Amino acid sequence: WTPENKAKTFPHAKNPLGGGDMKVKALFDEFHKVLLFRNRLFHHEPIWKKHHCKSHSQAINNMLKEFNFLMNALSIVSNEKKELIEFIGHDRRFYERCTIEYVMGIIGRIKCRELKVAG
Repeated sequence: WTPENKAKTFPHAKNPLGGGDMKVKALFDEFHKVLLFRNRLFHHEPIWKKHHCKSHSQAINNMLKEFNFLMNALSIVSNEKKELIEFIGHDRRFYERCTIEYVMGIIGRIKCRELKVAG
């Protein structure tokens, strides 16, 4: 991307701190983070355990940060696609499931199944 075609390619790329459009380097840095996230997924690495995660709460906070970052990155490319995700409720479902209560419920069900299989 060059400064000349950046506005055409990323019409919604605004500096999150204010002050106009994002610079090409900032865009590159943001989408490099998307690439790293994609690589973790495709290499079957746990995305919730990064940064030396030591608790379920920290894992949930990591996931919330990742999701918000990815939604922002999507809005830079296509705000309409971000709005579509919101319209069909995928963001709402993510937030509903990204709570300590929901995660602990899933863990409980898994442990229950393991006990049934072992018993």
